[in-house]
Amino acid sequence: MTEKMDRRKVRTQKLIRQSVMKLIEEKGVKNITVSDITAYADINRGTFYLHFRDVNDLLEQYQKEFLVEIKAKVKDIDIFEFIKHRESKTAYPVIITVLETIAKHADLLKVLLGPNGDPAFSIKLKEFVKARILDKLTSSNFKENNMVVPSEYLATFIASAHLGIIHHWIDTGMRQTPEEIASIITHIAVQGPLATLRFEK
Repeated sequence: MTEKMDRRKVRTQKLIRQSVMKLIEEKGVKNITVSDITAYADINRGTFYLHFRDVNDLLEQYQKEFLVEIKAKVKDIDIFEFIKHRESKTAYPVIITVLETIAKHADLLKVLLGPNGDPAFSIKLKEFVKARILDKLTSSNFKENNMVVPSEYLATFIASAHLGIIHHWIDTGMRQTPEEIASIITHIAVQGPLATLRFEK
């Protein structure tokens, strides 16, 4: 009986999530109501309230779940190992696992970062990535006075660039594998954007 109830719960949560993603695309994140979701998912309001307090609670739970998973993956990133993989022309495995987690949540990211999404989440995500980068710079013992640019500007640039690549990857249907995107990110991050160009003499 418990197994049957668990399957039903998973199915209901999947229906709700699919409905929310479609509704955000159609109506915009600020225009969705509980009634919209229950009608789209073909469930009653009581069933919805077994899982979420309201639409804001639903979105916060989805965002929190994603950020917790990503945080657990990026904690294993080592800047020096990252550089070594660029030199060996291989994608850094930890970045691959991060991108696999992102792919798992691609439906959420596509709509929240899209034109009808949530601008506040875009800012939150950028600040989250920036904070993780600054943490890595600090834990790797990089000295601020030895850096060519202030760490905050470096972290801001890297966060914006990486999120831009990821957003483009998701928005264009994720035609490349996580390994291919990890390789692109590794090369650009370590070499710099202009160093990836090949000019004809």
